[in-house]
This record gives sequence, structure tokens and C-alpha cells, in this order.
Amino acid sequence: LILPAAGLLMLLAAVACSGGSGSDDAQIRQLEQDSIDYSKEDSWSKFYDLSSQEFQERCPRDDFLDQVVTTKEFFSEGEWKDMLEELKLVTVENIQIQGDTATAEVTTYSMGEEQTETDYYVKEDGKWRLAPAPGSEGCDTSGE
Repeated sequence: LILPAAGLLMLLAAVACSGGSGSDDAQIRQLEQDSIDYSKEDSWSKFYDLSSQEFQERCPRDDFLDQVVTTKEFFSEGEWKDMLEELKLVTVENIQIQGDTATAEVTTYSMGEEQTETDYYVKEDGKWRLAPAPGSEGCDTSGE
């Protein structure tokens, strides 16, 4: 399954984790920034390491990396580079934490526009990681 460019951007803005001290809200905000930073660095293997165990079990690293390569093929090299250079995190709002799960409204900017999506998180071994949306399968994270 090939991720459309917008879907990949949201995936890139979302699949991340953060450890360390600080409040859960601060860790979730930091993990979103970390995902943007890895995207901009074109560090997809590192980026993959930030995803939840559930996501990694259903989307092996090689499949994830193949999807990135396939998605890149939709763009010229210059367009891909420009898209990543202008990618930025705008806001992480309305964080709702319920035990070891959470959601947040995440707004990113790229390709001349802002996009807002609900991201899902799970806390594993004391670290917040992005969890796939309910109803999603395989390497898809967007859900129903």
C-alpha cells in the first residue's frame, strides 16, 4: 500500500517518542518535534525506531523504508527536499491522557499549507510513542 504524500507527511509528523523527565504533555510535544527533526534529516530508520511496538510488529522496518522510497518517487528530488525543508511543527494541542494512552491535535506545515490531525500515543517502558489510529492496519496509521 502506498501512502499518499499528505498521509506520509502526517505519519512523519507523528511517529515518534521521547523519554526523559518532564510532564507527559511536554514529552508528547517533544516527541512530535523529534519526528519533524528526523524527517528533515531524512533519517527514516531512526524515525522508525520512534514508533510503538504495535506499529513495528505490523509494519516491519523494511516495509516502512520501502514506503518512504515509493512515496519519494512521486516527487522530483528537488520537490522532496523542499517539502522536508519547509516541514515544521505548528502546534500540539488538546492533549488528552488516559493512563498509558493519549491523543493530541497536531498541526504541521508543509507544501504551503497547514494540516491538523489527531495523533494517538501509547506509553511503553516509560516513553511516549505514536500508536496507530484505531482501525488502521499494516503500515497505515490513519485509521478508518
